[in-house]
Amino acid sequence: SPRWQETAYVLGNYKTEPCKKPPRLCRQGYACPYYHNSKDRRRSPRKHKYRSSPCPNVKHGDEWGDPGKCENGDACQYCHTRTEQQFHPEIYKSTKCNDMQQAGSCPRGPFCAFAHIEPPPLSDDVQPSSAVS
Repeated sequence: SPRWQETAYVLGNYKTEPCKKPPRLCRQGYACPYYHNSKDRRRSPRKHKYRSSPCPNVKHGDEWGDPGKCENGDACQYCHTRTEQQFHPEIYKSTKCNDMQQAGSCPRGPFCAFAHIEPPPLSDDVQPSSAVS
């Protein structure tokens, strides 16, 4: 769907609905905009309010565990998956994509949670909008 090319649509919907294909038959991984298991699932930031920090019941050190370990479930105020954290409105596209920086392209395309476009440099003749004349 062309909507998946829109950043706002991806941010609001990526991995928030289950994949329609039978289990284990979808081989797209991150390229599939739907989730395949509890560790792939993401609560919609429009319906659920949660912080960008990981749930202490789910993430231990660098490892994300089973989101089912949190007794607060969908009502929890913290992220339960790496996907929830990377696609959280506070974090999404806030870090440069390593693939774009190193290879000049990204295999994840519109489903990459990292920034691809460098802001254009300010030219010498452009005054910042906060400048007083």
